[in-house]
Amino acid sequence: MHVICPKENLAKGLQAVQKAVSARGLLPILSNVLVSAQGNELKLVATDLEIGIEATVSAEVKVAGTLTLPAKTLSELVSKLPNADIELDTDESTGQAKVKCGSSSYTLCSLPATDFPPLPTLGDATLASLPSGLLAAATKQTTFAASADAAKSVLGGVHWHWSGESLELAATDGYRLAVRRIQVPSGGADMTMTLPSRVLSELGRLLPLGDEPVNVAQVGQQVIFALDRKLLSSRLLEGKYPDYQKIIPSTFERRLVMRRADILAALERASILASDRSNIVKLHLQADTVTITADTPDVGQGVEVVPASLEGESLEINFNAKFMIDALKVFDSDTVQLDLGGAINPAVLRTPGDDDFVCLLMPIRP
Repeated sequence: MHVICPKENLAKGLQAVQKAVSARGLLPILSNVLVSAQGNELKLVATDLEIGIEATVSAEVKVAGTLTLPAKTLSELVSKLPNADIELDTDESTGQAKVKCGSSSYTLCSLPATDFPPLPTLGDATLASLPSGLLAAATKQTTFAASADAAKSVLGGVHWHWSGESLELAATDGYRLAVRRIQVPSGGADMTMTLPSRVLSELGRLLPLGDEPVNVAQVGQQVIFALDRKLLSSRLLEGKYPDYQKIIPSTFERRLVMRRADILAALERASILASDRSNIVKLHLQADTVTITADTPDVGQGVEVVPASLEGESLEINFNAKFMIDALKVFDSDTVQLDLGGAINPAVLRTPGDDDFVCLLMPIRP
């Protein structure tokens, strides 16, 4: 293989795939990036067997070929080279690759490309499409609620239910639940799957700005996203996802409306005085205010009073401050509405008049 590639192109390609490089060292080949040159393109691929990322960049290919190179070493080297064309030239007899740029010249050892595990391909899979901006927003508004506990398996993912022009994303860790429903004019999909939250976090990193189309396909127990000369693939989580709709209350006794910036800032300050272990804050809901109290023995106490409008009787209720803060941060409205029953009933956070995005929060018993 002999290829010449602008540093900017090669650096962008390596940056795109780096999060899929295995850091565990179980298989040496997984610490490498697969480099393939053909036509006028250079393809870079990395995988840790859970997710795989493929990025294609423009290059001048003098001799087509494929090899694998140590991902971390190559990425660090490229980042330090001058801003000029980089030449990759392999010696098949030694299994080494020469990296040249200006007056700099390095030799890197490679591993056989045949040892690199193949990624799933789109083939003739049915593709569904949605705008990148819409997907980025929906992903941000759900992944935060997924469980970080590996033992909870399927709860460590975001559940997708796509039917025609409606796509619903949901995530829960058993203490909170985020559900985002979006309308996709292009439609074209009927799929139900649970994706690891890590995969959607990586997808958010790769998504282009604006509303460029992102194609999605479910291939067996894998999902593939195709976007902007990149492919992201992942295995799906196995197991039945909980019927989360059953736990979302349909009626409430109280409704609290407040400015999102005000309640968020007050909770962030009060959480400093909340216990590190439980993060409990007490909310005292009254007709025109909500009083937030955080009290930790041997540390101190904090009180915040936030303007609000309450429909229904006053109430004292305890919440995990971090969970409320996480939820408030992913809303983009100026005003939020908290619907409540009693002190031990689930509460639902939403934008007034909008049911397409809701966050359910479980209170903490007094």
